[in-house]
Amino acid sequence: LLDHNELRRLPRNVFRGLTRLSRLRFSHNRITSLPTDIFSSLTNLTYISLVHNHITHLTASHLQNLTQLQVLSLNSNPFGTLSPDMFSNSPSLQRVHLRACGFSTAPPNVFQNMTKLRHLSLSDNQLTQLKLTTQLPSLAFLDLGHNPLQEQPDITLMPAVEVLRLTHHRINTID
Repeated sequence: LLDHNELRRLPRNVFRGLTRLSRLRFSHNRITSLPTDIFSSLTNLTYISLVHNHITHLTASHLQNLTQLQVLSLNSNPFGTLSPDMFSNSPSLQRVHLRACGFSTAPPNVFQNMTKLRHLSLSDNQLTQLKLTTQLPSLAFLDLGHNPLQEQPDITLMPAVEVLRLTHHRINTID
């Protein structure tokens, strides 16, 4: 754990030799970017938290080889946009936290093949819609609170949903 420091960057080889590492927390730092292959040797990682940093870009390459990754927490980073392939190498993800990341859109296929995803938080962004093109069969919790959504998402693509948080929106009709 290296939370609440002044870290601005992580060197490419910072995790060399730590192949048994299962949890990483670098929250509340000043990290702006990550080397593309920074986590590639950490095949036992199940949890990554980079909450409250200044990261603006993350792609599938950053998460490559993380076949055991179950939780990815990236809240409060100024991404602005979601990379369409961001989760394409992350089939084991069960929880994704992307609260307050400045997203105004989400690519329709960004969560494609995430059959194990159970918890997704996209609250406190600038999303006006969430148009998914793929089913999220295990999704039980979806938080879209505090977005300027103008329409509800297609919940037929989320057959297991138990909690759907749609608070503080601009939705004027429900289908």
